[in-house]
Amino acid sequence: MKILATIIAHPLRKIAGATNAGRDLSVATADLVDLELAIMWDRDETLTIGKLPVHHLRCTNPLDFAAPWVPRSVRVPLYDSKIPERIRDGAYDLVHIHNLVPTFAAERVARACRRRGIPYVISTHGFNELSRYAAINGFGRLKSALVDVAITRPFRRIVAGAAGIFALSDREVDLLASFGVGEERIHVVTNGVNEFYLQPPTSGELAAARALFRIGAGPILLFMGSLHRYKGVDVFLKSLRAVRGPFQAVVAGKFKDESERSSLLSDARLGDELASSVVFTGGVSNEELRALYHLADLFVYPTLADSLPLVVLEAMACGLPVVSTTVGGIPFAVRPEAGVLVPPGDVTAVSMAVNDLLADPSRRRAMGATARARVIETFRWSAAAGRAVDGYRAVLEASRDSTRGPRASTRRTEGPVSARAG
Repeated sequence: MKILATIIAHPLRKIAGATNAGRDLSVATADLVDLELAIMWDRDETLTIGKLPVHHLRCTNPLDFAAPWVPRSVRVPLYDSKIPERIRDGAYDLVHIHNLVPTFAAERVARACRRRGIPYVISTHGFNELSRYAAINGFGRLKSALVDVAITRPFRRIVAGAAGIFALSDREVDLLASFGVGEERIHVVTNGVNEFYLQPPTSGELAAARALFRIGAGPILLFMGSLHRYKGVDVFLKSLRAVRGPFQAVVAGKFKDESERSSLLSDARLGDELASSVVFTGGVSNEELRALYHLADLFVYPTLADSLPLVVLEAMACGLPVVSTTVGGIPFAVRPEAGVLVPPGDVTAVSMAVNDLLADPSRRRAMGATARARVIETFRWSAAAGRAVDGYRAVLEASRDSTRGPRASTRRTEGPVSARAG
């Protein structure tokens, strides 16, 4: 069994949750089967991580020459990659697609698989967001029509052609059913946590982060994520107006430009004194982020649309209680003993959850310990890799049965791998 894992991404955003998840799962899976990874990148290079060969493949874009004048939103859908050529020229039994944006590039990968008669599977990174992209971004009629052409339709075509869907949690069965995906095609392969976040930061790293980001004595409320509004950073900032007592809020992540930050603060209407308690870190290293998780008292992530965000699992691994929302697979990860989940977009509910937890330090500590134990028990890449290999074998067996004809396929009795989740 020879597997090609692929990560569809554009070079304007090379580092993201789906990219990290696809890479980390591939590294762990390469210990079990013959697997290599191809990633859309800004240059051609090959490296090795553990037993995993990683091919960075330079993207092309017909609008590169006009990049200073063409909006990012127009350029992103047009990025293309050399992954289809690798599929055409390789000897792979199965292709695993991580992430589906840019969707045109992802669809070309799916089409290359079909031409070669190679089954492909998709992990559900971003499915929750892509399924209602226009709505969660508040687009009007014209932008929504463009999203339908550039995202929604190719996304649905790719999903329809997949031999298997690797759901990040069992909470996605209903969402996948709305795309016409039956349970026989679903295999639950959760995200994991990089072992780095299960190790404590050094005292030097903690001191450096405290000094660099001007972190006070606390309590510290931490938001970390890509700073798109649908990730809930605006809800987080607005919720601060009703948070009682002294506190400091830290927003970790990188804005595209300074105007985004100014717009968010203006919309939040915090006032000068409250706004001065908010720290914007910009981009952070892994060491800085781990230190921030350990300096914080609460991780607050009121996302409007997510599947199973790595930042939530990382915060839990570092012993942080979580305030988040009931979207995607977050309830699968954050049980009531590890955090508080509220409806998406409910600013008041976020404030109330934060106030309740800030008022009860012993409850916070108990939740943080439970959160960490939950990660250690369930969200390890080694366990996810085992489930992925089971899924690959099930898909390949089903594919072989289908080529033998209907009589042979009726002899298959095993159920979907989704029954082994947890």
